[in-house]
Amino acid sequence: MSWFTPKVAVTFIDHRTNETIVVAELTPDQLPETFEDLETTINLRGDDWSVVSASAATRQQYTKAKKLTLRLQRIERIDPGEILFSLPSICDGIPGLGTTPASEVDYQLADDDWRQIEFISRQCAASADEEIEAIRRIHKEAKAEVGWSEIHVRKTPEPPIASELPLAEVVQLFDVSTPLPGVTYFGSPAQINDGFSVALPSGPTLYGITSLGKIRVLALAHESVGTYDARSIERLTELARRYDLDLVHWCRCCRVGWNDPMFAELLAGKV
Repeated sequence: MSWFTPKVAVTFIDHRTNETIVVAELTPDQLPETFEDLETTINLRGDDWSVVSASAATRQQYTKAKKLTLRLQRIERIDPGEILFSLPSICDGIPGLGTTPASEVDYQLADDDWRQIEFISRQCAASADEEIEAIRRIHKEAKAEVGWSEIHVRKTPEPPIASELPLAEVVQLFDVSTPLPGVTYFGSPAQINDGFSVALPSGPTLYGITSLGKIRVLALAHESVGTYDARSIERLTELARRYDLDLVHWCRCCRVGWNDPMFAELLAGKV
């Protein structure tokens, strides 16, 4: 019969500095049963640490060895009031991924860049202007030296394209070949559901979402602004004229119609 509980010499190491924090003798029941596939947190001297690696994965192993080395990463607590946002506004609803694998030709963007510059139906102007007013407040009241202390999450218009705009119209107007590439988020394995992208001859990219062959979202790649040539601007203006669309740059709080001189200036990167 055993009259004592075996102890394990545990060495705690700061993974960032490689320095030993402390060496302690602990009984096995003071330690997790396993360090395999677990996000293990340990409180040490009043601070929380996450386990980066363990020299023995299971209780049976470290009990037999009578020693254990744990490499730890300190969990930093951030004051929510100190968080700054890199954008004054983002779109509330972003589309999910489908089952079609992403490819190198698909347009890739960050999820917070979704619909930052887009076309909307003129009939959605009132709801768009309400969103723009809210973003103006962020610019006025929450601008920090770098970024914003608040962010406005846009919920309207949804969908932004209310007219019957066929995808085939864009294909024909810009004389692009089909099938069109898809669109996805950086690092994602699959394409966005019902997404498409159009790379124009001069380099800029349009992307969006369709439903039964009709465009419901038509946006401009953020990096494309300022790179549209005269012919592309002319065709985008014609598309907006035919389907009564406005161009909105949300973060700049700008909504312009096709017949406004600022429409072409915005695409050309002059404003």
